[in-house]
Amino acid sequence: MTGLPRNWHQAAIVWTFEPEDFPGHVCLETITFGERGGKTVVNQNTVYQSVEDRDAAAASDMEEGISESMERLDELLARLVPVN
Repeated sequence: MTGLPRNWHQAAIVWTFEPEDFPGHVCLETITFGERGGKTVVNQNTVYQSVEDRDAAAASDMEEGISESMERLDELLARLVPVN
């Protein structure tokens, strides 16, 4: 996986993403963070260059990669100090 960070602030992360096994097919990912009922809510939005790219990603084994990414995010968030 390769990509470039585009934006980082307290409420969102924006980056480009290019799967190693699908070179040349770059997408834009945005992750936003919110709060609901004392819990953190994470929303991930991915914009593909074409419908074909989107369909290929959906047909791939991306579920495992997404699960691994969310586990890594959980670990990172657990180390952060709350900001009041």
